[in-house]
Amino acid sequence: MLNSNRPSALRINPPSIPPASFNPALNYLGESQYEADSLFNGRLEELFIYNYALSDAEITRLMNHQPPPPVVPISVTTSLAGNALLMSWPANYPGCRLESNSISLTAPGSWFTVFGSSTTNFMALPNNAATANAFFRMVYP
Repeated sequence: MLNSNRPSALRINPPSIPPASFNPALNYLGESQYEADSLFNGRLEELFIYNYALSDAEITRLMNHQPPPPVVPISVTTSLAGNALLMSWPANYPGCRLESNSISLTAPGSWFTVFGSSTTNFMALPNNAATANAFFRMVYP
């Protein structure tokens, strides 16, 4: 039997203040700042704190026990050695990969992962002066 006094869908009201304006004095893990809220009844296995909202892909990576995104911007060092373009980046960025294309920076379907770049922090790529353009970017994950 259906109870007609019950709402058919749960309605959640948006917060009344923007999250950036919320500046609590005390922060707890498993305990609210309000006495009416119940305590967390469980165990925390891992804890990551970010200063931004994670994307769906980032949350999925964390659920699959893959490393969290790097916390500082990646710097890539480049140099030429003969007919090779040498590219390196800090070793503490596991899972980052080098992508390239020869169309344009804004051609979304033309980017491809440079083979082997996700397992190293150094690449020596052939440099062909006859090629008009070559674009590179670091991607995580």
